[in-house]
Amino acid sequence: MYIVVDQEPIYIKQNDYNAIFWALDPTSPYYFPDTNRDQGIEFDSPKPTSLKCGAQPDTNGKTFYCTYKRSNKAKYRYTIKVTKDGTQILKSDPTIMND
Repeated sequence: MYIVVDQEPIYIKQNDYNAIFWALDPTSPYYFPDTNRDQGIEFDSPKPTSLKCGAQPDTNGKTFYCTYKRSNKAKYRYTIKVTKDGTQILKSDPTIMND
């Protein structure tokens, strides 16, 4: 299994409220973890302003989202984590660019 991001890096044309969604194929056995120990998406420091992330309700962990307020123009590194059994975690380290 490979984690592939459709666009790398993700380019964001910012406004006062930004939202990014990541989705897995609904038929995949994998899902985004959403625990204190493992989050489906984790940003490295420095993080965008007022960053909040979590699994989209009612998607069985297949969709994960992050919201944040207008942030400095920068490249933000983050990690994508998926699992199919809650213990074995697959990771990828793409980036987001704010304009």
